[in-house]
Amino acid sequence: MRVAGFSASATLPPSNARSTQSGNTYTSEAKKSQLLESTLELGRNWALAVAISSAGTAAFYTETVDGPVNWEERVFIGCILASLAWMFFAVLRFDEGLTRALQGKGKVHRFAGLMLYGVLTLAGTLLVLQVGKFADNNAIVKICDSKADSPTSKIYKADECVRLRAQRQAKIDRLEGN
Repeated sequence: MRVAGFSASATLPPSNARSTQSGNTYTSEAKKSQLLESTLELGRNWALAVAISSAGTAAFYTETVDGPVNWEERVFIGCILASLAWMFFAVLRFDEGLTRALQGKGKVHRFAGLMLYGVLTLAGTLLVLQVGKFADNNAIVKICDSKADSPTSKIYKADECVRLRAQRQAKIDRLEGN
């Protein structure tokens, strides 16, 4: 069916894209919009991957008295693997959007895209694996605080606890103006 020069199977550009005189080419504004949308999607997916790994870390540091034994490790490993997979697919999706935005720009842009892909994958993996450090540090602080009144214990004399007390004393001194 043809109506005023359009066929029923014609694809229309998005409403925010301006077309040039050739009729089907999008302007750089539409490509920038694709790149922005890909970047925002990458951020959302990274946040979800960090949330998944945080849930696994919380499960790992859960102390249970009754119930199944060693479930924490399995949940932790499952969450970390799911988080890493999610991060990997998020970067793949971002690379797909980047490739569309830079379509026809040559091999240099494609090489830059692959380098960015590698850097983002590495950064995402390190981010996911570093989430566990926060819970680990929190556990050390709680243990140090539990033995704060017994200077003869090995825990009180441990390097981490000595460093923690020194940092706290420095903050107290700064707040008091000393």
